[in-house]
Amino acid sequence: MMELNYSVEDKEGLKVINLDGNLSVSNAEALEKLIELYTQKASVVVNLHDVRLVTSSGLNSLINVSIDAKSRKNRVLLMKPSDEFRKMTQILKTYDQFIIVDSVEEGQMKVRYFT
Repeated sequence: MMELNYSVEDKEGLKVINLDGNLSVSNAEALEKLIELYTQKASVVVNLHDVRLVTSSGLNSLINVSIDAKSRKNRVLLMKPSDEFRKMTQILKTYDQFIIVDSVEEGQMKVRYFT
């Protein structure tokens, strides 16, 4: 199974975590820790554009960090998730756990609205 790589950018005051690869049980915990590190201070955008696969473990990790960030008055926004990811969240009725955006600019607008 393909590993998950990441890079972090600062886009106009918003941290963007760019992911590339598969989000699965083998890297879900490490991703949770990475996102939690950034959501201690602010909301973040997780760019899922180059994520090919999200397993149930990966989905659970994204739910966990989303709930955790929200408890601190921050948010985890998911940018450009695949159609398969969107369908999975609807089937599992977890869609309302996420704020989904198509761009960093939309993320900045929604962060202001949701926090």
